[in-house]
Amino acid sequence: DLILLDVMMPEIDGFETCRRLKADAKTNEIPVIFITALDSVEDKVNGFAAGGVDYLTKPLHEAEVLARVRTHLNIRALQQQLMKQNQQLQQEIHERERAEAALRENELRFQKIFERHSAVMYLFDPDTERILHANRAATQFYGYSLTELQEMPISQINQLAPEDLQQIVLRSARLLD
Repeated sequence: DLILLDVMMPEIDGFETCRRLKADAKTNEIPVIFITALDSVEDKVNGFAAGGVDYLTKPLHEAEVLARVRTHLNIRALQQQLMKQNQQLQQEIHERERAEAALRENELRFQKIFERHSAVMYLFDPDTERILHANRAATQFYGYSLTELQEMPISQINQLAPEDLQQIVLRSARLLD
């Protein structure tokens, strides 16, 4: 979860070790805290440039080291939590996009069936009894354009008895609830 790394080591220094850790996909997310006697600004800059998250110089104070370790472990835990949440959100977005695509596909399928069907079909608002949409068979059957049909209540074109029409409107309203 965390690496405490000295800068001065035999054969390879801590800066190069850190660069290699950050270049490896298995270890690049692990925070590295440098612990060293090197205290120049240049050394500190090199440590951060190599990918370190903190830089402690000797002599060390135990309480400070523990506080920094706790802080970086907490930050790492929060980062991991955010990464998991981000993955979950990405999955939800993907599922929602698939559902929306399926919905659009079904809407187009319904629209094609509605438009091309030979039976007279129209959609109307049961509250206002206004025709919202009608297919080509309806416009041909009634002899009105779609715009003209949309300007009239269903009762104007329907040849059912008023009580039968009222029952259809009530049933349609219940289906929409």
